[in-house]
Amino acid sequence: MNDFEKLKVLLPHFIEHGLEHVKTYEEWMDKLLKMGLIDIAERFKEASLHTRKAIEELQKIKI
Repeated sequence: MNDFEKLKVLLPHFIEHGLEHVKTYEEWMDKLLKMGLIDIAERFKEASLHTRKAIEELQKIKI
C-alpha cells in the first residue's frame, strides 16, 4: 500500500477522531463553566472551534 492509499484509509479516521476531540473539549468546557473557571472554559471553546475548522478542511478533501 502506497502513501496515497494509506491516506484514503486514514482520512475518515482523522475526521472521526477530530470530532471525538471536539466532543471532549465541549464536555470539559461545560464542566469548567460550572466550576466558574470561565477563562479556561473559553480556551476549550476556542480549541473546539479550531478543531471544527480543521475537520471542515479535511472534509473538503475528495480522494
